[in-house]
Amino acid sequence: MPVSKQTLSASLFKSRNYLMRSQLRQRCLEISSLTLFHSHLGVVRPLTKASESV
Repeated sequence: MPVSKQTLSASLFKSRNYLMRSQLRQRCLEISSLTLFHSHLGVVRPLTKASESV
């Protein structure tokens, strides 16, 4: 009985660890896409300001 309980808790821990890791990966993807978006805006905004001043 304790062995099966141990394996059960181990599998639960593994699945929870996997879930946390996948959530972390999703968050990292969101952050990187946001950073790319903001850097894109940072490139576009000075261009639009320059075109407005001209």
